[in-house]
Amino acid sequence: MSSAYESFDIWRVEMSRLFAKLAHHGQTRKWTGTPFSDHPIRVSKEVAMMSMRVEAVQAAALHDVKEDSPKFFPLIHEEFGGEVSDLVSWLTRSSKGSKEPRARRKEMDRNHLAIAPLEVKVIKALDRLDNLREMGDAPEDFRFMYAEESRLLVEALNTATPDGSPIYARFQKILKMVLDECNRITLYSALEGAENSDNQTSLLG
Repeated sequence: MSSAYESFDIWRVEMSRLFAKLAHHGQTRKWTGTPFSDHPIRVSKEVAMMSMRVEAVQAAALHDVKEDSPKFFPLIHEEFGGEVSDLVSWLTRSSKGSKEPRARRKEMDRNHLAIAPLEVKVIKALDRLDNLREMGDAPEDFRFMYAEESRLLVEALNTATPDGSPIYARFQKILKMVLDECNRITLYSALEGAENSDNQTSLLG
């Protein structure tokens, strides 16, 4: 972690990461098969590198608990306090439980995040960037759809008011990284589709 944190802060963050491992025990990432908790811990480490407040670093480690391990969510307030719990709620899909079509649910989630505090938007952008980087084994059509949804998400996140802070400047760079990753996925999908088309043409003689 950054040298900006005191020993007690580091301990608090480590406890949140251990809690994430407990809450996500037995869960795996959809496309890689790796332990699910690796993902929120990576996001938490990225947030810590930005020297954001300890509560934000903890919330990053716990950001999927309410969504994927809801029985553990009440414990977040007890163990880490109301501020961390509130941040995790901001980071949880507002459409969870909705039966609306996917496009409508994603719109609901974007509207929710558009009015979120800056630190929530930073965590969400880092979360999405980490997800995009693990899409290699996902089906081509899903990769393409996820990239398009991510572009719309960037638009929603980019409603934060510029405040001249180092965190805001870094946030803008993260959004650009998300878009770069989207472009890479789209280009890869297009090249893959062209290659498949060429192979089919070749087989047809």
